[in-house]
Amino acid sequence: MVLMLFLTPFICTFQEALGDWEGGLWYSKDTPLILFTMLERPIPFWVALLWFAWIPLGTMIVYRMVATGVSVRTIVITAVALGFAEMGTEAVACNTGLMDYYGYFVTVFGVPPTQFLTNGFMYVFIGVALAYLVPWLQNSSLGAWKWTLVVPTVMGGFIACLTLALPLFIVGALLREHPLVNWACTLLGLVLTVVGSLALLNSKWVKLFRDHRAAISQGGVAMDEVAAN
Repeated sequence: MVLMLFLTPFICTFQEALGDWEGGLWYSKDTPLILFTMLERPIPFWVALLWFAWIPLGTMIVYRMVATGVSVRTIVITAVALGFAEMGTEAVACNTGLMDYYGYFVTVFGVPPTQFLTNGFMYVFIGVALAYLVPWLQNSSLGAWKWTLVVPTVMGGFIACLTLALPLFIVGALLREHPLVNWACTLLGLVLTVVGSLALLNSKWVKLFRDHRAAISQGGVAMDEVAAN
């Protein structure tokens, strides 16, 4: 699974070229060590390093938390910390001329506010999806190719979380000349991201799974016993 996780950043790195279409994200052309140019947009080497550092690390941390039945509070705090750590690096880049979210009116330290939570809570969606997928992969008699399902699962979790922030990405970007509308879209995107993540973690089927995994890690309790409680 770890090997498959390292394939995901390749997709994410090329996805950066779509950043301009998504809402106005640009990297400086004079940035040292340009990795490649796609859609006339330079992708710096350090962008790929960030993807390869954060995606596998954040995914494994939150996946293990979900899979071992860690409390919702701990998972949420970890997700927020991951998001702020990642976007902190972007804030530095935005204030040193390395990158710019020029398509947004509302930014905090140069970064759209919703990003701080979206880039952390995406690991909640990914972690839950993997927590269900991995046991099936381990017990399946299919060949080694089955582990390639990890890649679309990770991307699916990312897209699911990103969808909650669409008010900012679409409406906010299109109406960036209207501060009140843009702030309203930003706040709506923040609320949807938080509420969606909490709803997922507290949903009946996820809670039952987490309780079962917590019981196993504490000595092994049958699934029907957990369900009965």
